[in-house]
Parts: sequence; structure tokens; C-alpha cells
Amino acid sequence: MEIGVVGGAGGMGHWIAAFLQRNGYTPHLIDTDPSVHDVARGIKCVGIHASDDVRCLLTGEEHFVYDVLVIAVPLDIIPSAVSQYAPLLKPSSLLMDIGSLKVPALQAMETWAPEDVYLLPTHPLFGTRFESFAGLTCVVTTSPAKPAGPWGKWWKDLVLSEKGSIVEATAPEHDEMMLTVQVLVHYIAITIGETLRKSGVDLNRLQSFKTPPFETLASVVGRLFSAKRKNVYWNIQQHPDGDAVRSAFAKVASEMAALLSKADIAEFSKKLESIEDFIGASLGGYSHNADRIFSHLAAGQRALFQSKGGNRCIVNVGSKNKAIHYGRVEEVDSETLVLRTRKGLVSFSTKNVRVCTPQETIEWVSANLPLQPVTIVIHCHKVVKPKALAYLANTMDGVRSYSILDVYDGDGVPADYNKITLLLNVIAEPHCGAWQLSLKRALNDLGCQVLHAPWV
Repeated sequence: MEIGVVGGAGGMGHWIAAFLQRNGYTPHLIDTDPSVHDVARGIKCVGIHASDDVRCLLTGEEHFVYDVLVIAVPLDIIPSAVSQYAPLLKPSSLLMDIGSLKVPALQAMETWAPEDVYLLPTHPLFGTRFESFAGLTCVVTTSPAKPAGPWGKWWKDLVLSEKGSIVEATAPEHDEMMLTVQVLVHYIAITIGETLRKSGVDLNRLQSFKTPPFETLASVVGRLFSAKRKNVYWNIQQHPDGDAVRSAFAKVASEMAALLSKADIAEFSKKLESIEDFIGASLGGYSHNADRIFSHLAAGQRALFQSKGGNRCIVNVGSKNKAIHYGRVEEVDSETLVLRTRKGLVSFSTKNVRVCTPQETIEWVSANLPLQPVTIVIHCHKVVKPKALAYLANTMDGVRSYSILDVYDGDGVPADYNKITLLLNVIAEPHCGAWQLSLKRALNDLGCQVLHAPWV
């Protein structure tokens, strides 16, 4: 199957191409940006640098070779891209888009796509920071005039294969929902950011006084303003009914401010009760979501404090490239984390770092740090199983993997004992030798006699 992704060098275009590649396809990334070749190579796909005249992609044929063409360009140029590419699609092929407004996209598709081309306007409800569809949602809309046909099931199966979910809606319903889900939410976040800027508050100092609700809201604001492509948020606010929802929010905010200025607690309480009645069971479940978010934030802080004295991979989430640093955590408090790396001591603000998960650590260490084989030979009572002993050694900081080379109980070995030879692959870093002391203590507690080891 031949698949083309128009706008493949962009954020979501690249994301969709990588998703298709994970599922066994080799999509062509089509873009006027020359970097499309580098982007495509990064996910083992084909990059095509398109000129303004898209007919150059026909290579002498009447139609594009593509069975599926995904329009993944910025929202404001989707109609234009559709008008260029759709007329050249071959019979029975599929035309998709992934934009956040479906009515204009669908109108363009119905106008420009040939009668024998299937249409499937979609909208993944997330950005590029997620690695897969797992736990996330994709909205699919259909054209009454040109349905998706067999391609609808194809796309649904792909999303479900990554444990994502599908929501079906008409294009008008989708766009109405986006007024709240995107336009209003982003507008509130932008307004909070601008309010903080104008207040002149010391944001670094403010972090010391954070509450779980503040940290959650600040995370949303911070994420929005850390985005590379700010035009995405401009395009979202260009929703045809955006002015109406922003005006409604401003009106309610003004009314609420006036109510609070009256210092009438009874009226204020009545207002909150009316909101609670409206929310009811529909949004009540979000209270539990908030509890989970708050618990997750607290768990992240605990992981930082519990990392002291251990070797850890630390992600500097405050840096542009989310750099990972490896070393021994020498000190950590509410303000600062000090990491001993191969280059010496490095200090980080605790609000800008997190501890990598065990899987992230394994992957990073395997790809970036050299390993050194170390042989350990011991006499150990047979009540201690060799596999259990090897697993114990593998839990030590700095030990990445193990193998049992030999288990012997013949001549020269005390009765009821085994002579066990282990091969440990350890991180070859000067600051990563703490595993030796930890393993020495553990073996001593088990009554083992160490015959050969780095410390013997």
C-alpha cells in the first residue's frame, strides 16, 4: 500500500508518518520544506521535497500512486492543500486530514476530490509529545456524500491496535465541541500566562509556594508556552465561533468579579451550588482524575528525594531538548539536585528535573554508556539459589545485566556449598562503583565467601 503524508516535515505530519511506519507501512513524507529528507530518514521513511506545482509528483502518470493521502498541514492552509492534491487522487483511494476544524476541511474535500475517492476527516485529540495512540482519542467524521467506505475500518483498526479509542461525530458537532475543548481552554491558559507576566511575580520563588492545583494549572500553561509552533494556537483561536466563546468567558469573569466585590458569601455559595448542579455526574469523575494527578506530582517529588546516594538518569525538563544526565545523586532538597557526572558536579533546580523510569534508564544507559564485564566468584550455601544470588547482584546501582557462568560443588568446595561464578556487566564510570560496597555487604550478610571480585 502506498501512503503519502502532505506536510510530513511538520509536527503532526511527522507523528502520523511514524505511527504508520510502526504499523508496517513506509509512507512518503511530502513537504515544501527541504528538511523533509532528514525527517523521513529519522523514521526510516521516504522524503519527497515538493514544489508549489504538485503535479511534479505524478512522474508522468495521470494520478498519484497513493492509495491513502493524509493532509497534515497547518489548519489555515488545509483547504488550499486539498485543492491542490485531491483532484489528482486515483479511483478508490482515501483522502484524510488530521486538522482540528472539520467543517472547512470536509467542504474542501467534497469540492475537490473526484467522485470515486473516499473521504475520512479525522482529528487526533493530542499533540506530538505522546509516543503512540495508547490511552488517547481520535475523532473521525464522515461525509454523507462521500463516505469512508472500507477505509473507515482500516483506520479504526490501526488506532485500536495501539490501544487508542475512536469517537465518531459529524463535522459540525466536532467543531462545536472544539470551542470548549480547545478554543476556551487554550484561551484561558494564554490569559493566565499574560496575567502572570503583567503581575511581575517571581516565578522561581512562586514555585516554593506551589499547591497541587497550582502546579497542575501551571503545568498546562507552561506546556502551552513551551511549544515550538506558536502559530498552532493562533489557528485554534481562529475558529469561526471563537469570538463568541471568548466574549462569553470575559462576560462571566466580569460577573464573577463583581459578585466577589459585593462580599456576599450567600450569593457566592448559591452560585457555586448552581455550577455544581450543572456539572453533576458528568464532570464529577474529574475530581478523581485530579486526585491522581496530584498524587503523581507528589510521587515525582518523592522519587527525587529518594534518589540521593544512588545512580540515576535525570531528565532536565527545563531544557529545550529535554537532555538526560547520568550520575550519582549527591545532594537533593526542595530547591536543588546535585549530580556527580563524569564531568564533575552539576546542579539542577528540582522544579526542572525528574527521575527517569527504570525502562528509560536502561535504554539510555545501553545507548550512551560503556559497560565493563566483571567476574565474581564465591562460595555460597546451597540454601541460596544461584539465580536468586545473581538477581540480587543485578539490583545494585551500576549493574546493568548478569549471567551465571558456572555452579560447582566438587573438590575444594565446602560441604553444602556451591562455588558460583557470575559475570556482571557494570557501568564503566568512576562514580558508579557503589555497587561493589553494596554487593560486598549483601554477600557478607548471606554468609558467602568471596574468592574473586574487584574488591578482593
